[in-house]
Amino acid sequence: MKDILDILADQCGCFISALKYSENLPRTIAELRALDLSRYSLTQCNEALSYLFNENFSFSTHQEVKNYLAGK
Repeated sequence: MKDILDILADQCGCFISALKYSENLPRTIAELRALDLSRYSLTQCNEALSYLFNENFSFSTHQEVKNYLAGK
């Protein structure tokens, strides 16, 4: 299975490094919300969100991840 960031880059039509640019971030967030993140480990979710938002995340449930993204 592909990594979360690889999937987002494919869906957004850009390189991983461009996902967090301000002009790409709204679409990146929308695509992230549409993914079934429960298919990925919490480590993968935390790493992807930490990369995208330049923060250090340590969510302990997938619901916490979903709630965080709902507020973005």
